[in-house]
Amino acid sequence: MIKAIWDYLTSVFRPVKGDIPSLNPLRVFGLLAVITAHFAQTLEANDRILNYSIYLRNIYDSASQFMDMFFVLSGFLIAGPLIARMESGKKLKFLEYFIKRTFRIFPAFYIFIAFYAFLLAPASLGKHADTAAAVQQIQNRAYVEFLYLSNYLEGIQYHTWSLALEEQFYLLIPFFLALVYIRTPSRNREWLLIGLYVLPLLYRIWAYFTFMSDVPSDEMTHAYHKYIYHPFHAHCDSLIMGVLLGRLHSARSVELKNFFANKTLSSSILAAGTVVIIPVSLFTNEFEYGFLNQVVRFNIFSLYYGYLILMLVYRPEFWLSRLFSYSIFSAPAKLTYTAYIIHVLGSLFAFQLFIGLGWMPADGYIQHSHVALYGVAGGLCIMALAYFYYLLTEKPFMALRDWIIGRMKGRPTQHLHPEQSR
Repeated sequence: MIKAIWDYLTSVFRPVKGDIPSLNPLRVFGLLAVITAHFAQTLEANDRILNYSIYLRNIYDSASQFMDMFFVLSGFLIAGPLIARMESGKKLKFLEYFIKRTFRIFPAFYIFIAFYAFLLAPASLGKHADTAAAVQQIQNRAYVEFLYLSNYLEGIQYHTWSLALEEQFYLLIPFFLALVYIRTPSRNREWLLIGLYVLPLLYRIWAYFTFMSDVPSDEMTHAYHKYIYHPFHAHCDSLIMGVLLGRLHSARSVELKNFFANKTLSSSILAAGTVVIIPVSLFTNEFEYGFLNQVVRFNIFSLYYGYLILMLVYRPEFWLSRLFSYSIFSAPAKLTYTAYIIHVLGSLFAFQLFIGLGWMPADGYIQHSHVALYGVAGGLCIMALAYFYYLLTEKPFMALRDWIIGRMKGRPTQHLHPEQSR
């Protein structure tokens, strides 16, 4: 009994079969950057930043590029195995796929939304007449979250748009692969994916030259989120980039190995991409009207992180691949999903804790250059909270999922481990 409890509590620290270790730090660093960006934006919105720098603002806001990185990873890790299966002549197992996705994603998210809307909001706002309407509005909007529509309709948490966008992808991708992709001649499949990749870009170009040009500057952030950043049709190109990587990994692995065997060329391309990424992050801001800012930045980031992912996979001897493969990144990478779900609420706890410990000014005023330190520290605190949330809301359903899949396949289920994918 004690051993079983210990195994349960420490399961997150054990490596997962089929894991790609060099990709784990991308998820960890990306999450910490996003948490820091949200913290910086909250401070700026409440006028709590000292020695404000427009360049630091751009850097913090540019952490949104890691959402594109997450999307590329999701497309690669989810669609890649499906493509490999179909390329080998096997049919997709729709029931197994949706069981895996359902038990992996829904429980932790639904439990959090239900807790926030139906327990925390009424308890914190009370039952007074002047707050009853606010509570009711939150509870009504919770159904937007439950239906994964918060990238089109207003939900109750501003960060859940990305979870909605990804879930829409998870629902569509198996049908697309089975009904369109596999029926396309093999020689044209990459062109099919490239064509799909270009469609959101064409939409953004159209939006940029039509209605976005008429949006007043003080309404630009809202319009950008509503029409460019959040909608699936405007921002799914990073996910499609991941699908394209899955196709290349499955059908052109020999060519990729030969390409990345040229260490000088492959490293030079990564360096050139980094040289582009740095000034884009430093000198542009997506909340300001501009072709680079709001149209092609998505493609710059998805191409860069797509290439980086392939390099980490195909050049295991590369210094970054070896550094990223350390097992210390495995556990926090598994916690990124639950940490992302709770991070807005968890930030309140983390930063109140820092104030109580005297690590953070009680009045909330922070030097702009220090925001990153507080953001990373807060992110690590949220990771600790996510560990317990993972044990309560993700791990049990992952075990149940594996038990169901095991029964479907008629195999023993005593040694079950969760998959890596987000």
